[in-house]
Amino acid sequence: MGMVSTYVWWTERSAVWIAHYDVNKSLTTAFTSPDDATKDVHIFFYKKAEPFLKEGDAVPDRTVVSNTYLGNATTGSAGSYKNGANFINQESEIPEQFHQILVEKAIQLGYEKSPEGLQFAQYFSQKFEEGIKRGKQFATRGRTHRPAFIVPADF
Repeated sequence: MGMVSTYVWWTERSAVWIAHYDVNKSLTTAFTSPDDATKDVHIFFYKKAEPFLKEGDAVPDRTVVSNTYLGNATTGSAGSYKNGANFINQESEIPEQFHQILVEKAIQLGYEKSPEGLQFAQYFSQKFEEGIKRGKQFATRGRTHRPAFIVPADF
């Protein structure tokens, strides 16, 4: 049984690449850009939150949406984006209900610095670990977010 042409995908350079693959063509022409605009692509993934950046720090192109990074204006253009002056306005990508878990970890680390605080450190460590379990359960639910539009690129 022969293989038929199909769509393939892979990840490279912090991007998802989609192509039409035809086994009946030569290796140099086997991969072509998808040309059927009627097909929807649904990507389910886990994503680490982007780090907060200081003013003037370089911003990766893939993270810039409408000249903003985490809700903060950027300067420059593709390939040389910089974080803007109001970097304090950056918005966390971690859902709000999990912000307290980060605070509990910070409190735990603070209590670990003194012998008198070890009992409290254990308490906050336990709360942090419980929060991590809740976060993992939240991450595996099949939620959908607003659509992210990908700018097409030729191969």
